[in-house]
Amino acid sequence: MQPNAPPETIACGLFSKKEAAGLIAGGTRHIHSSPHASHDACAKVTQESLAKKSLHPYPWEQHRDTHELFLNASAQRYQFINQVIQRTGVSTKRDLKEKLESLLEELVTNSIYHAYQNADASPRYARKDSIVLSEAERITIRFASGKSGIFLQVSDQGGSFKFSDVAKSFGRCYGSSHQQIEAKEGGAGLGLYMSYEVTTHLKVVSVAGRETSISCWLADKTAYAPEVFSFNFFEWR
Repeated sequence: MQPNAPPETIACGLFSKKEAAGLIAGGTRHIHSSPHASHDACAKVTQESLAKKSLHPYPWEQHRDTHELFLNASAQRYQFINQVIQRTGVSTKRDLKEKLESLLEELVTNSIYHAYQNADASPRYARKDSIVLSEAERITIRFASGKSGIFLQVSDQGGSFKFSDVAKSFGRCYGSSHQQIEAKEGGAGLGLYMSYEVTTHLKVVSVAGRETSISCWLADKTAYAPEVFSFNFFEWR
């Protein structure tokens, strides 16, 4: 796989989430907020991935016991969300449980209804419909939990997600435009912003026409450091 553009500049330093979102809206695909700047462990992984044109895992993605679920129908998504909640053991951690629930619902619902398109690029499935996915469309959910937080990854087989979608959404949330909410069948477009806000690390890998995989790390309250976070969007072809 080759990136669709030359290796992008990585923005390293200390940012607020709002400052970083403004950079993303302006076209920055790789941001690492850390006191260690470009020497941050995650920033070094991004540098290596871009330099070698191949993906390397971040420390927060590496777990011995990663569970995997396969979703084949829209009616399954709430059952699967409950499974993840129970198996990660966050039921007694209200703040983390609420974040995980909202994040899972957003990512899984988007994968079902927005990943797959017709030949004219229109959505294959209407969000109001109950649908059954083919084997070539099934959604994969991977997750792992530990004392410091939760790893979550949701992957589809559509590969229709583009960085321009993210930049446009963030531009509405943080830009000067008065029209922050879009009136459309697919939703208000604020889900991407919500996912970014609740996660400590967020990584998107989009392979055009093949797969979109969104991976993230939700830090537990005891391990949460507001000045340490990252956003990375890798678009491949």
